[in-house]
Amino acid sequence: MMDNIQFSTSFLQVDFLSNNIMSNEGQTEETSSSTFAQMLDFLNETQNSAQDSVYNLITTGEGDLSEVLIELQQAESKMKTAAVIRDNVIESYKQLMNMQL
Repeated sequence: MMDNIQFSTSFLQVDFLSNNIMSNEGQTEETSSSTFAQMLDFLNETQNSAQDSVYNLITTGEGDLSEVLIELQQAESKMKTAAVIRDNVIESYKQLMNMQL
């Protein structure tokens, strides 16, 4: 139960950061880039944590298999979210480039 709550809050954090990126139209570029950098740092931490959990489970037997699998699913879900955000940013950029002045 606690893992599901942790998963939900961390996934919401990624969604919150991604929504901030999309809604920062009137703000400076520095703010948007720092928010995007924070999101990538958070994604990197999640990936590293999942890798460490798998490594510890395999080498030393530390941890519970179900917890490791949950961490891997969290990392995969966050990576998919980041890929969708990336695709949306690229699509928006392409639309801006094709816009006639």
